[in-house]
Amino acid sequence: MTTTQMEIVEMLEALPEKALDEVRGFLLTLQDRYRTERATTLSEGMAYIEQVRGQMKFDMTTDEIMALTRGEDD
Repeated sequence: MTTTQMEIVEMLEALPEKALDEVRGFLLTLQDRYRTERATTLSEGMAYIEQVRGQMKFDMTTDEIMALTRGEDD
């Protein structure tokens, strides 16, 4: 661990739990912003989504599906 990393860890250890939640959210945002490469292996759920992407055959329009999920009656 570098000096900078140790300093950050020391700062984090001194923070209260509520502040750590905020830091976690900020770090997640930075992770997304500075992502340099995609994961080489997909999670089981993402692999399934990729497998079935574009295969769904359905007679309803998007508006009809949205109305159904909202519980709207025609």
